[in-house]
Amino acid sequence: PSLRMRGEILSRCIYDRWAPWGTADVITHHSIFRLTGEYEGIMDSVVNPFNSIYVQLAVGALLQRASIMSFSHKCADLSKRINRILNTGKGINAPIKYEIEKLRAEFVDAGSCIFLDQLCAQEQGMEEFDMLRRELYIDSSLENLSKKIDSLYELTRIYTEQEENNVLNFIAYLGIPLAAAELVRGIAQAAYPGAGLLWQILWALGGIAIGLAVFAVAKPLIHKIKNKHK
Repeated sequence: PSLRMRGEILSRCIYDRWAPWGTADVITHHSIFRLTGEYEGIMDSVVNPFNSIYVQLAVGALLQRASIMSFSHKCADLSKRINRILNTGKGINAPIKYEIEKLRAEFVDAGSCIFLDQLCAQEQGMEEFDMLRRELYIDSSLENLSKKIDSLYELTRIYTEQEENNVLNFIAYLGIPLAAAELVRGIAQAAYPGAGLLWQILWALGGIAIGLAVFAVAKPLIHKIKNKHK
């Protein structure tokens, strides 16, 4: 890198709170280490706290990164499977919907136990954990992951609503011939009160035929009106 970029990297990656006393922490996207000198009591005041606290903070940041990658792989797998299903002309099936809902629930749970902004109450620990998260691109990756999961969930919601609307439309359309059958039967029964059961059945069938004819004419018009207002 250029001299300017080197300066930016050093400024971003070196935690120099204790530099005047000969100690500095270095945090990059692939390592964390502490630079210090040799003096009496260094193990208790410098080395042991680093090994017990700051290495664990690095482990926590790596866990977040690994979890993001795991969720991302699951999203990619579900996206591929959904595309294969949609390319066949079929809708999203129940197992896929269940997996997406499960993935979303797991992601929400991870937000309260894995994707934490702070893992340490100590000020220096909080600052260095922020540096770790920044170097591992945790926040930006987490935001992109959240959008992917929301998109998958929204897709299943749209298809579920579409299926429900299709069922409701079927029920509504089914009511047209049935209503016509009842109307014709009622009119015929009023005109011919002495007619037998067979005639009433024939009249009802005639009403159904009329209703189906009305439905066949009306359905294209309804779809045309709907498409015009989309």
